[in-house]
Amino acid sequence: ADSAMQPAVMAPLLDSLAARLARAPGVRGVQYRIPSKVQGFVETRAPAYVLFAFDTTQLAALAGRLTSDTIRRLVQATDTAGPGLLGRFVSRTPDPLQLIGPAAGVLFRALGGANLRLADGYLALPGQRGFLFVVEPAPSFSVDSSRSLVRAIDSVMAQAPRDPQFAGLMAGKRLTAIGRPVAMVQVLEIAFGDVARVAIASLLASFLLQLWLFRRPLAPVLLAGTVVFAVALTGAVAAIVFGSLSLVGWLFISVLVGLGDEFGLYIIAHYWITGAANVSRGDALASALQRPGRGLVYSGLAMAAAFASLALMSYPVMFEVACVTALGLIAMLFSSFTVLPIALAYTEPRRHAATSIWHRSMTVMHDVGQRNPRRWLVGWAALMLGCVLLARTLQFEPHPWKVALRGNPATAQLERVRQLLGVWPSPILMVSSGATEAEALERDREAVYQLDRVGPRAGVVTIESLTRWLPAPSQQQADIAYFHSHAATFSPQRVRHDFLAAVAQMKRPDPRLTTEYLPRVLSLLHTSAEEL
Repeated sequence: ADSAMQPAVMAPLLDSLAARLARAPGVRGVQYRIPSKVQGFVETRAPAYVLFAFDTTQLAALAGRLTSDTIRRLVQATDTAGPGLLGRFVSRTPDPLQLIGPAAGVLFRALGGANLRLADGYLALPGQRGFLFVVEPAPSFSVDSSRSLVRAIDSVMAQAPRDPQFAGLMAGKRLTAIGRPVAMVQVLEIAFGDVARVAIASLLASFLLQLWLFRRPLAPVLLAGTVVFAVALTGAVAAIVFGSLSLVGWLFISVLVGLGDEFGLYIIAHYWITGAANVSRGDALASALQRPGRGLVYSGLAMAAAFASLALMSYPVMFEVACVTALGLIAMLFSSFTVLPIALAYTEPRRHAATSIWHRSMTVMHDVGQRNPRRWLVGWAALMLGCVLLARTLQFEPHPWKVALRGNPATAQLERVRQLLGVWPSPILMVSSGATEAEALERDREAVYQLDRVGPRAGVVTIESLTRWLPAPSQQQADIAYFHSHAATFSPQRVRHDFLAAVAQMKRPDPRLTTEYLPRVLSLLHTSAEEL
């Protein structure tokens, strides 16, 4: 919605949607609430264990803020400080000891990260302008299953607004599906729809132009047959070499159609139009291949080499484009010199002399060009310079996929969520397995460690994992030993005594320091110091 929604009011609709989505074909499960046991643990028991999430170096820094002198200096320096981090676990009270902030970061991660919020247990976007459902697909996942899954989700979202029970709740609100399967299906539908329209338009234009040129319907048929054979040959070789092609690679096949029929067009033109008159069919066919043949072969190889050079780019998709396009051009050239001549052999070559307008028109152009050659040369140079200067103003789009996916509804909805979250969400589910729970946990811990190292550069907003709450046994043991050796420093009774003494010396102490902030600090220190 464009304005905030109250979770208590939206609860019936959210619960009903979750139940309908869970029953949809191809859906393995739906997560839209934090389980009550998990939420209860994080909110009540977790604060007593949160310090285990820090290593001993960080614990030493935290302990340094709990000495008597440090507490007095930090608390008395806090007079009109602004509010600290906001959230379920952080009050608006200033954090002079700088203890709540680091602990809140751990608690935030346990409940979905700092960019999502919990609203009465529901996963909510900032400002409660949206509620998030995470739909987990069935294990068998493919393009076809994606289509079925997206259709099932679309069906649920279409039925909910029509339900009389929720008609009032749905006023002014939108139900949208975003994510990889949705975007993939819509990209395919848009792409194939575009390809179909382009194919129909290009075939119609080619048919009419070739019909006007050759004055016989057979010409477009012969050219189309040659092109179809070459495309089929290219697809067969690509299936053996690659197995699958990206959408970009498929779209470049249209380039083959545009370039490939040009080879055959020259051969047919020499056989039916510009060839010698009244010669045998064999001589006419040989002439139609010989006269443009060398130029066509070298032109086709040059184009294939130019496209093959794309393989030098560092993107795998461009390697596919380079290989498929180069291979397709060679297949088109091969078909034009094998399949097309066999088909032409069943037709009659040119049988009458025609008055050529080419000689007359070129003679006129030659005469005009000879009159003021310097003026024409200066004009050509000025035109070239103007084109170069204008081309330099062409803007560079830094994100090509945003251009490629303009008009895609799924991308538009994803952009709307990105503006709310401040990030572009692309959830990834990682499952760690092992012979034992300890082995699986250790693998998960190593994976999270590696992700943490590259997370900021890769744009990873948050990583939810059991590893966040269960540090390595060696770390826990070192932390427990540190707590035992510094028991006096982490004593809640001593911290309470020193904190109250420091507040008592303030001229106008903020009452929230003792009513809200101190209890939160003490809850972190009431730890049983036992390995989890």
